[in-house]
Amino acid sequence: MESSNERFLHIVEEIQNAVNDCFLYAARNNPNAFVLFLAKACWHGELINQYLFDYMGYDYQDETRNNFYVQHMQMYYPTKIYDYSEEDNKGIYNLQIEMLIYSQLWESQPLLYKLASLANICSGASYDWKLVVPDSKLFTYINEQIIAHLKDEGLKLGEIIEQCYNSNFRNALAHGLYSIDRDKQTIRLYNRDAIKTGKTTFTFYEFQSMFLHAVLLDNMIYKLLNEYRKKFAEGNMQMPPFPISDADKRLIMVSAKQDLETKRVKFEGKIIGN
Repeated sequence: MESSNERFLHIVEEIQNAVNDCFLYAARNNPNAFVLFLAKACWHGELINQYLFDYMGYDYQDETRNNFYVQHMQMYYPTKIYDYSEEDNKGIYNLQIEMLIYSQLWESQPLLYKLASLANICSGASYDWKLVVPDSKLFTYINEQIIAHLKDEGLKLGEIIEQCYNSNFRNALAHGLYSIDRDKQTIRLYNRDAIKTGKTTFTFYEFQSMFLHAVLLDNMIYKLLNEYRKKFAEGNMQMPPFPISDADKRLIMVSAKQDLETKRVKFEGKIIGN
């Protein structure tokens, strides 16, 4: 049986390998779209130059949420799995903090934007400059636009997301329709959708597994995206010109450089032709 430390390291390795394999797959099979993904390229119709690189709006929107869960993980999961029973009432308090983090994570449009964009690229589609994550019906969106695309390409990341994303659990948390039994170490859901499925009770172990996979996935996407951006800049790479999109056949050249003082990576795009 795995120790707490071994289990934690196993999950970290599983997530890292799955995300990295996904990045490598996208880079190999759809390099033009993948480099636009690294460049954080997006469409901004209100500007004269409507094709933006290094768009930081999503990062700024998600900064507070990210800092919150990172601080929590550093305090309670430095090298091993946190035990909810270790600190009596405080353990149950931290369990509910993690339920809050879990609920917010699957509502994060910046995270879902990255996952949906990556899934599109892996499926072979051209880069979607105008990708928009909907405000509602996220269950359908996550399953059809993220999980299905990744699983169709045989990517482990699709399976991991499918296992750690539970819309019934998220909805129950969002509406306060749950109760915790400390003695039985279970969480019970009372929302109608959960009742329809017949799965209304989760053990602490089941929830913690979903939580850890989800939060480490969120963190690893952010971490590896920055690492790949840095590698692209350090290699002084420059993509051969390629069409901007299916609708705009003009060619664009993409390059990146790293500021020696700040270490910040900056991507640039140059449109060729009118």
